[in-house]
Amino acid sequence: MTLLLGLMLSLVLIIVMHILMPKNVLKPYFKEPYFGLGGIAMFTGFPFGYMRTIIFIMVLDFPAKGKNRGGRKYL
Repeated sequence: MTLLLGLMLSLVLIIVMHILMPKNVLKPYFKEPYFGLGGIAMFTGFPFGYMRTIIFIMVLDFPAKGKNRGGRKYL
């Protein structure tokens, strides 16, 4: 029961952070060379837009994770 509540709370927090993500973070960094064309197309719409938010939060919280992620340099 606790696990289910934790997952539901995480989902709600991700949706809220997705809505509140600042545009001054998205505009300069959600383009090449930080994301490939396929990544831009995939992370633009539902449901993968929320994964984009998780990537940005991870990189903003832990900058060392964004140095080289999957061969591309993020932020």
